[in-house]
Amino acid sequence: MVNLHEKKGVGEEYQKWLVSTAEAATLQLEFKYLAHLTDNDECWVKAEKVMKVIKDALVNIESGLAPIYMNAEQGDFITSEIRLGSRGDSFYEYLLKQYLQTNRTEEVYLEMYENTMDSIRANLVRKGINKHSTYTVELLPQRVNKGEMSWKVSPKQDHLVCFLAGSLNARCRPK
Repeated sequence: MVNLHEKKGVGEEYQKWLVSTAEAATLQLEFKYLAHLTDNDECWVKAEKVMKVIKDALVNIESGLAPIYMNAEQGDFITSEIRLGSRGDSFYEYLLKQYLQTNRTEEVYLEMYENTMDSIRANLVRKGINKHSTYTVELLPQRVNKGEMSWKVSPKQDHLVCFLAGSLNARCRPK
């Protein structure tokens, strides 16, 4: 969350340094559009700075998928659920939209979008028993032998995943 009056980020009430990935990435389009309308680059620069932190943090994630929580002070991801729904949705949804918003000039967002969509296909998309239905899953972190990390597949999909079909469709549209 952002306190616009104080120009400061506001973390979770119980852990001030904790921010959801969706919250960190959700205002990028709006801030960039505001910069365009006001002819003031300050909002654009701040939005880009946030996206750079997220992009840099993704380099350390083997799956290429963003966990739902970040450490706002350190700018890295915290081992947490990987899902396309709540607390993750806006990050994935806005990648392609940022590319389109800039008239397809900021290739970094197209690259991030394509990389994450490839990772979604590889890690989160499943076929139903009859092979006629397709759905997405969530990944839940769990400790296994000697404290090693493992990911448990959870066949759960909340309503906020609805953006995915539109995002995939928008990418397929001609220029």
